[in-house]
Amino acid sequence: GAGRPVKAPASHEPVIPLSTTDLVGVIGIDALGLSLQEENVFRSEIFSRLTGLKLGEKIGIEALSLLICHPEGLFKGVPPSCRRHLFINKAENAEDQKKAEELTFYVLKICPRGISDIIIGTAGQKEVVAEVIREVKTS
Repeated sequence: GAGRPVKAPASHEPVIPLSTTDLVGVIGIDALGLSLQEENVFRSEIFSRLTGLKLGEKIGIEALSLLICHPEGLFKGVPPSCRRHLFINKAENAEDQKKAEELTFYVLKICPRGISDIIIGTAGQKEVVAEVIREVKTS
């Protein structure tokens, strides 16, 4: 997202081929606690519209979850048969991992369209993945 922890998609993006079978959405856990403004969130006004958070307010777990789960949010335009994977990036220490786990369980609770699994870790490090949480299917 232009070097920022969170990006809200514009109307023309993303362009995802119908043949896509797996898609990874990425969100930075370092967005939690930051104020909603353009320097922290790429396309902050779209983020505000999708989540209901006002510009200048602190970004919390609920707002990030709403961006992830909203039909026009992180997984916008994903073909119906495509598996969705969420990578929560920048979980560099125990505190960040705890926040990422809280976000994970909130997302799994509120997302109407399932996410196959949620990966918590830090890209660009020797050990990228700290934890993988899979959606439990109940019938």
